[in-house]
Amino acid sequence: MNREIVTIRFYMKAIILILSFGLISCNMTLDPESNLGESTRNDLSGNRASSQKGVTSETSEEAFDKALESEQRGDLDKALYYYIQTLQFDPKNADVLIRIAHIHNQLGNKSIAARAYLEAVENDPTLISAHQGLGVILMEKRKYKQAQGHLQQAILLDQKRLSELGGKKDTGYYALDNESPIKSYNVSGVIEDMNRNFDLARTYYNLALDVNENSASILSNIGYSYYLTGQLTLAESYFRRSINIDMNFKRAWTNLGLVYVRKGQYNRAIKTFKQVMSEFAAYNDLGYFVMLDGRLDEAEYFFQKAIDLSPSYFQKAYSNLEQVQMKKRELWLLQQEAPGAEVAAPKSEPEAKAIEVAAPKSKLKLKPKSKPKVQVMEVAAAKPEPEVQVMEVPAPESEAKVLVIKVSVPESEPKSQAIKVAESEPEVQSMEVAAAKPEQQAQLMEVAVPEPESEVQAMDVTAPESEPKVQ
Repeated sequence: MNREIVTIRFYMKAIILILSFGLISCNMTLDPESNLGESTRNDLSGNRASSQKGVTSETSEEAFDKALESEQRGDLDKALYYYIQTLQFDPKNADVLIRIAHIHNQLGNKSIAARAYLEAVENDPTLISAHQGLGVILMEKRKYKQAQGHLQQAILLDQKRLSELGGKKDTGYYALDNESPIKSYNVSGVIEDMNRNFDLARTYYNLALDVNENSASILSNIGYSYYLTGQLTLAESYFRRSINIDMNFKRAWTNLGLVYVRKGQYNRAIKTFKQVMSEFAAYNDLGYFVMLDGRLDEAEYFFQKAIDLSPSYFQKAYSNLEQVQMKKRELWLLQQEAPGAEVAAPKSEPEAKAIEVAAPKSKLKLKPKSKPKVQVMEVAAAKPEPEVQVMEVPAPESEAKVLVIKVSVPESEPKSQAIKVAESEPEVQSMEVAAAKPEQQAQLMEVAVPEPESEVQAMDVTAPESEPKVQ
């Protein structure tokens, strides 16, 4: 019995040992493959390369070749996976890191791309493309100072390369070639424009344009540089050149519209904006640019126009409208606080102007918009004979004339009449008119108030021997 128990224990131990060796051998076989399949650079893989798990390569060269082949086919997910797999064999390979960054940049993964560019620069500070790629991403993130540092480094490295090649030097810089980082010069020009270093900005633009003369982006940036310095004719010519190269380049159309806004040609600005946006959006943008120039009344009109044209609730236009109305209110309050200032409260719509003639013993009343200065002139009646006074008020921008009043003067001593004439702006005028027939109905006529330069013409004529009438 004891011998049987010992035998059973012996076989059990043997079986356990055999199973243990089998499991160990399986693990040893799978470990290398699983290490390559499970990327240790999850920070660079994102969510796309993980779908390629289980595909492995024996060497770094094999993984790199598979990555290039996949990238050429347009399979960016598989290319990214193989590039990351290449890093398992060579973690400091800066060229692979740049390729990984380029793919993430195309896929819109800007943060991962910036991380890969930065790691490449740390491994090899002389990589021009890494400095350029990182600088452009930082520029898009509005980190201008950091962006400028990397872009300038790319330009310095490129100029050094060109000097070693014996390149031609012009305007303090060597002329660029096809290997030069064009984006570094172009984006650096934008930064210099922001810093108001316009001459240096245009130097960068023109260096880049000499290599790529059909770049709509570079031409538009040159035009905007001239727009910033008020050289609108030059700006317009560059924007048109940019549009001729790329009719769908929205930024060039928008910049061209800005030129017309600055010139006050609002109709042309709207037509230009409408090339790349809806009509209501065009009015909103026009209002915004006009508001930036401080023309608040015009901006308010354009925002309201955008709201009226929009087929649905236009949040942006409503927000802009509220903003410009608040600015107008603040400006009015500041003017009110000024010593001795009399400022009318802001109004959204102009007041109607009316001339009212009533009988009998009516007064000619004119409702003005403000209180101007008044001159009083005494006019003595020459004769007690009936006379007619004719007042003609020319309405601006039309040939319409206002009301002829015939008045009979009774046989009595001449009386003087006081006529108040506004010098600069219209004011309430009153004149006593004796009507012969009290049954005459009052007449109300809406007329336009003449501009300050308009003159009042008066002439005396003899009335027929009949009772005066009010017409």
